[in-house]
Amino acid sequence: MKIELDLTQDHSPAAVFDMLTDPEFIELRCKAGNSTDIDHDISVDGETTIVKVDRTLPSADLPDMLKTFARDGVRLHEVQKWAPAAADGSRTAEIVLHFVGQPMKMRGTTTLSATPSGAKLSIRAELKAAVPLIGGKIEKVTAPMVIETIESDGRCGKEWLASHS
Repeated sequence: MKIELDLTQDHSPAAVFDMLTDPEFIELRCKAGNSTDIDHDISVDGETTIVKVDRTLPSADLPDMLKTFARDGVRLHEVQKWAPAAADGSRTAEIVLHFVGQPMKMRGTTTLSATPSGAKLSIRAELKAAVPLIGGKIEKVTAPMVIETIESDGRCGKEWLASHS
């Protein structure tokens, strides 16, 4: 199932990138999404900035259909591999969201670009449940949760940038 979202921020792409790679912001966005057992690592490999985030979403936040598969919550392993900034400040990241122990994964790209009033994050990804016969249903009930998490991260970002500028 395709996931396509555009989030805007009232700050430059450089400021947004700094936020996205700030450990305090990562912790904040995870907690805002009710995550527990949060672990993160930011590293640089050549010109690539790698953000790894592991967290557990409580089962209470899951759609009913998924609670059967994840009674103790869902462990998420997220990896963002950010390319260096272009001359205009834009960047692109490869993103992977793995639902640990579950036959589901999201893979795609995030593009950070300048707008007249700040920056835009464009997420283009494919959410895939590798479960015969019911994979499509699982994707349909999971997609709104994934979208809400991304939108929550965007709202946290607006608050973060407003308080850190």
